[in-house]
Amino acid sequence: MIKFSTERLMITELSRADLQKPFMDSLCVRIPTLLTAKVVENLPPYFHNIASRQDARQWLEILLAESVLLMVESRDSEEVVGFLFASPCDDGAHIGYLLAESHWGKGLASELLLAFMAHSSQLGQWHALIGGVDQSNVASIKLLEKLGFVAMPHDRQQSVVFYQYLLLPNSGN
Repeated sequence: MIKFSTERLMITELSRADLQKPFMDSLCVRIPTLLTAKVVENLPPYFHNIASRQDARQWLEILLAESVLLMVESRDSEEVVGFLFASPCDDGAHIGYLLAESHWGKGLASELLLAFMAHSSQLGQWHALIGGVDQSNVASIKLLEKLGFVAMPHDRQQSVVFYQYLLLPNSGN
């Protein structure tokens, strides 16, 4: 189970077993308030129109079936403020992340990804992290580039550009 924290965030892996736990009801109430139109604008269709507790539970089931799903909470309020997901693939892991609009512009995405990159290097589970970003999502592109992700060759006609970050194996230090 993946679990780590940063100065302002607590990150915990969710599992299918968690779907049966009491905290899941409150999480499913929170998810529709996180997945606003602006937050999901550049994300796959199954992230859109999550308006009810039932929609949220189905969304969680989809993500848990296809990826490692990490819940992101604020250390101050213990409120769920976002998610990070990693889907294993031949090239490493495809990653995605989202934060509630109210938490944008505070450096939390950078803090989250830096910690995840460091944690992933220690785990040695993947050799690369790959993030697909819609070309119109300038903020995410700038963030990935700032963190050392490099654009992979792509067809300029496609709206999504993939960025790769090669993980250094843990040297044991």
